[in-house]
Amino acid sequence: MARTTTTARTSTGLRALAGSGVLLALWLLLVAPAGAQEGGEERFGGEITVTEVLLDVVVTGRDGEPVPGLTADDFLVLEDGVAVEITGLTFNSYRRYRDGDRPAAVYEPGIDALAVPQPRYFVLFFHDLMRPDYVTLGLTAQQSIATQICRDWLRRDLAPGDYVAVASFDSRLKIQQDFTRDLVALDQALRDVMMRRDPERRRPRARQAKAPAAILDALPAGRELRDRTPSVGAALILLAGALGRIDSRKSLLYHGVGIGLGPAVADALARGNVDVYALDVTPLHAEHLQQVSLRTLARDTDGFFYRGVFPNALRDVQRRASDYYQISYRRDPQAPPAVGEIEVQVRDPRLEVRYSRRYRAR
Repeated sequence: MARTTTTARTSTGLRALAGSGVLLALWLLLVAPAGAQEGGEERFGGEITVTEVLLDVVVTGRDGEPVPGLTADDFLVLEDGVAVEITGLTFNSYRRYRDGDRPAAVYEPGIDALAVPQPRYFVLFFHDLMRPDYVTLGLTAQQSIATQICRDWLRRDLAPGDYVAVASFDSRLKIQQDFTRDLVALDQALRDVMMRRDPERRRPRARQAKAPAAILDALPAGRELRDRTPSVGAALILLAGALGRIDSRKSLLYHGVGIGLGPAVADALARGNVDVYALDVTPLHAEHLQQVSLRTLARDTDGFFYRGVFPNALRDVQRRASDYYQISYRRDPQAPPAVGEIEVQVRDPRLEVRYSRRYRAR
């Protein structure tokens, strides 16, 4: 999911607590101006008229727990201030899976024990930390820890219906592995990230099952992909356009330090209905200016910011994507195919709602 993008006002203050954190913070401050413009280099286009819009909506009670069992009559959807007619509503819950592939024996009220939730798509994205200056600051070791945590998470916590892709940026966008449930292929893709290997040189596994959706089907290839993704901002904007074609839950787990993540990046991901979970790979004792970019990106896409890399972060991402409503409504096919402003309300004032406030017409 995503939220309306806003431009954050960054403070000129910079504080680091100890040791290498001072060097890291000063280095990030120096490179920030150059990276801040990267997000505007590539903008996703190709809009066409739509007749139906799909929204992912999370409804929680005052205790923060998801609330199942609502119907279309419990919601009010407005587009640009005008109420629209809801044409469909489904509730997707992954709480039915508690122990590997076995459904839970007891279900919460409002959860259909026989309903199979829609696929969830996770993109593990790594902003290149193998440059010599990153190595000096200890960031490469942090990324190595992050990839190991991802491997452990995939082996232990991948639920039925979860599909994972691995992508990275060094000098261009690389899709090390398109969406799959093949743990061997994903493990090799994570190793390739650390080795900065080009995915084109690795043969796909012959027995790898095809996922319901793919990133590469919507991306250019070869030289065109390289030319269109000269910066991490351009890479994420192009990736957002490809993910926006998938009508299911999409979460991007960004591992990096936040350089080059301008407002255009958050805007593109919000329009693609991609929620971003930003994992800051800098040491926990360091505070730096780019954390503002990471926090803003997570907030504006209705994701979450994690300071540091730790195993429970990935489980938390999985939990946040576990229970949501998908609401559909029809719009005038003659209306301009522009970005619309959406408001979703629940009629019960005791409930809170999170949703995508923007969509890209398709």
